[in-house]
Amino acid sequence: APKAGPVSPLPKINYYYDGSGSTDLLTNWWTNKNFTGSNPSNFTDPGMVMHIITNADLVSTLAITGTGSTLIIGDATAVPAVTVAFNSVNLPGIDTIYQSSNGSQTILNFNTSAVPAINQLIDIFTEAHYRAAGTSVGTSKIYDKIFVENNADVVFTGSPTVTTSFRVEAGATATVGTLSTKWLVISDGGTATIN
Repeated sequence: APKAGPVSPLPKINYYYDGSGSTDLLTNWWTNKNFTGSNPSNFTDPGMVMHIITNADLVSTLAITGTGSTLIIGDATAVPAVTVAFNSVNLPGIDTIYQSSNGSQTILNFNTSAVPAINQLIDIFTEAHYRAAGTSVGTSKIYDKIFVENNADVVFTGSPTVTTSFRVEAGATATVGTLSTKWLVISDGGTATIN
């Protein structure tokens, strides 16, 4: 029987969102960090590394589905903090969230129950807002702040660490197995079940 040869790693192609318009338009993604070069031909090719270095609304019609594709928020070099709205359920996981050059908070607004997994969370000032019913978050990362709001129902299956505040707004529900935090604020009408 023939033997399989060595497996080659999947080639990666970097694309940077330019912040100029809808994230589901191929013409708003570029191969160079200064928003020049070429645009992707589709969002389904394998190995696409989608960099977000400016504020972005990942619209519901954006579908990044290529095998081995990933998101990176921020950059290892100097870029300011960004706010990213997650409105698509067809996104790959987040490989890395880098800390901003100016020390400002990176803000993640999860507006759907499908929350991408985060591999590396380097930005210690990340603020996560969970805003959808039926959300399951399997993270044990360190966040500056976590908000459960907009009548969301969120189950944290991991053990997140929160350094400043964990807040459950009125009408929202959070279920947490183990939470390491300095502050837990539950607004009147919000509920939290811990362990």
